[in-house]
Amino acid sequence: MSGARNLSPAEAVERWLDKRSIELRDQTVETHQYRLKLFADWCEENEIETMDQLTGWDVDTYETDRRSIATQITLSKELGTLKNFLEWAEGIGVLSEGVAEVVDPPKMPADPSSNVKLAPSDATTLIEFYRSSDERASRSHALLELVWFTGARVGGIRSLDVRDYFSDEQYVRFVHRPESGTVLKKGVDGQRAVALPSAVCDVLDEYIAQNRMDVYDDEGRQPLLTSRMGRPTGGTVRDWMYYATAPCHHGPCPHEKDPATCDWYGLTLGSKCPSTRSPHQVRTGAVTWMRNRGIPREVVKERVNASERTIEKHYDKIDPVAEMEARRREYADQIRLEDTEDKK
Repeated sequence: MSGARNLSPAEAVERWLDKRSIELRDQTVETHQYRLKLFADWCEENEIETMDQLTGWDVDTYETDRRSIATQITLSKELGTLKNFLEWAEGIGVLSEGVAEVVDPPKMPADPSSNVKLAPSDATTLIEFYRSSDERASRSHALLELVWFTGARVGGIRSLDVRDYFSDEQYVRFVHRPESGTVLKKGVDGQRAVALPSAVCDVLDEYIAQNRMDVYDDEGRQPLLTSRMGRPTGGTVRDWMYYATAPCHHGPCPHEKDPATCDWYGLTLGSKCPSTRSPHQVRTGAVTWMRNRGIPREVVKERVNASERTIEKHYDKIDPVAEMEARRREYADQIRLEDTEDKK
């Protein structure tokens, strides 16, 4: 490999992502970036400073570490991205040949739709806790309410500006704005307005008034959900959701750990906890809940921007008894936690 620059893993990841960004959607590039950041951080922690230091043993050790944490589906996707990245690194001469072959992504489960989701009972417990606790209207609370009641994807949530929330009319709108740095998965076809229950609007009003950081993003826009740096990345939103769904917020740890010393507890550590949930798992739970509440599939598809076929295949795991009971309710009662009059 003489003559090839000794790239650090982080530099190599950045170079690979720059090349892939030409052919992939921004959201897909961001997903790859999140997966490979885990690998680059692991290399740094293990004092692997350049790509040419990586060996098959190192890669196998990383894979073993991830297998002890990630689910089968997550691991399959992570290692698939890692394998592609390492094959590219071999191709440009910064990594010894044969290292990429060590990566062995597990096969996807026969039924991906059986993936873990935030159970409706857990969502109800979490939301009721946030609404009545000192953490009411926190960023974690606002995020959970938004994803649960809209069923939106990460890209849609991070794209929201303050101007996209209409408090008096009780809805949020999702707008595709690629010219200023935010995109929806389905482009302009993903644009929509989604009505919100009044209790959710009360939370968002309080969050904006009390806890939202008064910052702008690089394009001069005001994100609805903010970090100190402005608009969060998709990876940051995922970290926030893992933290927001930690069960130890509202009760004893199911894994008998102390939050004060737990190495799974924190804004960037929550993904390690077996009981926390990703935004996608919250979305999956929300769609299932809406269907269990008797909301027709064609109505749910508009709210969450998914085809009826996708909902049926990947999300629609409704309880037939719950569906029967839900048909007796008026739609206005279907997407709320409390007995208040809400918009449908």
